[in-house]
Amino acid sequence: MKRRRWYDQESTLTRSLEQVKRMPQPEIQSFCGKILRHLSEQMRRQIQASNQNGVTSIGLQGLEGLYHFKKQERRWYDPMAELQQAVGSLYRLPSEGLVALGFSLGDTIGLVSIYAQVCQELKEDPKPREMVLLMQKILMEGQDEAAAFVKSLVGNDLFAVLYQSTR
Repeated sequence: MKRRRWYDQESTLTRSLEQVKRMPQPEIQSFCGKILRHLSEQMRRQIQASNQNGVTSIGLQGLEGLYHFKKQERRWYDPMAELQQAVGSLYRLPSEGLVALGFSLGDTIGLVSIYAQVCQELKEDPKPREMVLLMQKILMEGQDEAAAFVKSLVGNDLFAVLYQSTR
């Protein structure tokens, strides 16, 4: 039986992290780490604000993860500081936060995955300006605007095919 990671409790979060792991470009993986960290910190603040007594628990599994975090660098995300910090920020979320984050992250990572795949197929390096604009659309303007931006980069037909493969 395969040993389950602590974040495997939330299947959409696991799927998003697996998509990031498969992206061949380290700069796009790091970019995803920035998005993940931002969204997890935002989620943590929302949970704390809604919690009347201000105490949130990450649970026993989360505490064990914090204890072992950074003890050994053998996980796929350990060599990249941005991803390691992003996954570390997940430890501070209670299980309901992981579920909510998994849902909000699914389409976001799917859009970034499309961009990464097209760059790889065209044998082009990801463009920092496009990545910054994509992050801005994702974080400030919303999912629909981000999807429209990716469509403008890759074309409607290719976007439709690739978007279906990320679901």
